[in-house]
Amino acid sequence: MAQPRSAAEVLAERVADPELRRLYEVLLKTSAQISSFLSTALVTEAGTKNVFGDEQLNVDVIADKAIFDNLRESQLVAFAASEEEPALQQLTEGGKFVVCFDPLDGSSIVDCNFAVGSIFGIWPSSTCLKGGSMLGCCGRDQVGSCMTVYGPRTTCVLALDDGVYDFTLIGDGRWVLAREKMLIAEKAKIFSPANLRAAQDLPAYEAKIQEWMSTRLTLRYTGGLVPDIYQCFIKGHGIFANPASEKAKAKLRVAFEVAPLALLVHKAGGDSKTGSGSALDLVLDQMDMRTQVCMGSKLDVEAFPM
Repeated sequence: MAQPRSAAEVLAERVADPELRRLYEVLLKTSAQISSFLSTALVTEAGTKNVFGDEQLNVDVIADKAIFDNLRESQLVAFAASEEEPALQQLTEGGKFVVCFDPLDGSSIVDCNFAVGSIFGIWPSSTCLKGGSMLGCCGRDQVGSCMTVYGPRTTCVLALDDGVYDFTLIGDGRWVLAREKMLIAEKAKIFSPANLRAAQDLPAYEAKIQEWMSTRLTLRYTGGLVPDIYQCFIKGHGIFANPASEKAKAKLRVAFEVAPLALLVHKAGGDSKTGSGSALDLVLDQMDMRTQVCMGSKLDVEAFPM
């Protein structure tokens, strides 16, 4: 049996920009560090709150620090911002990239030992950094993105030059290629309905859920954004919906979650919408900008009432 190809080999072939290639290697290394911590640490309250007043867990704080430290050490990143600390922080003068990340998406379910993840969006500092601000940029300006899933296995999906690739962290600490050029089919067979409270206010959303069930789509919803999107790549189809209403407001952050994931979905042939067009076309008006979103199989996204 042929040995699986290493991430380093694949990146060397499939990422033309050597600095973006190095940045992906840094993010893979950091994800491996976070994976190791999650698999061995007790989950406890850190005794701190983020800027939004949310209680932080020790794993939130450690993941956030590990990412900032590794990005700073790489000297590739001019500025970075985290969902935990959304204000841009200067890391390296003259750095080529701006990175926005969610260090541990799903931290509210990590104590239940559910799958959680990290999300990274990569923008060029030359065009998306004006006076130390990213405002006015959109997801379509990204030059790369990736998401890591910490579950029974640790995996990472990256947007490379010619498609979306899936890597697995194996026992000796190496990342190896698991799937290449993954595609999301136009029609979904599974659905993930998030923010179900909104269905009480949105009759069209409630009707769509009933339609999915009556047409015998399979309900697969974990409560974690990263694994719910990840399954669209692994199964090759699916739809994730997170609409908002006046009483059940939008919670997903554009820069830290929606735009990076939308880049991966679109690159795999899927689609996204927010009610005002593609998720990739949302222009940042603040770093904490939030939105409703639907993404996944193209025909189902088009038919979703938003």
